[in-house]
Amino acid sequence: MLTELVHRGSVYDAREFSVHFVCGGLAACMATLTVHPVDVLRTRFAAQGEPKVYNTLRHAVGTMYRSEGPQVFYKGLAPTLIAI
Repeated sequence: MLTELVHRGSVYDAREFSVHFVCGGLAACMATLTVHPVDVLRTRFAAQGEPKVYNTLRHAVGTMYRSEGPQVFYKGLAPTLIAI
């Protein structure tokens, strides 16, 4: 989709490797931004051990949000985006 937009709206040739490379990187970054909060929750559930800190997904979201704020769901995002 991004490649088509570049093809229609710019002077760059959409068949060039660099255009596909940049569009693919942008798509991966957007997907990561969307899924990262769920990945943080999965990691917290896997690492909690015994006794359980979070009983349910709803309890985990509420507790994390109240104790650490909304930015808690994007912890570790910078290294992930750099890796992309």
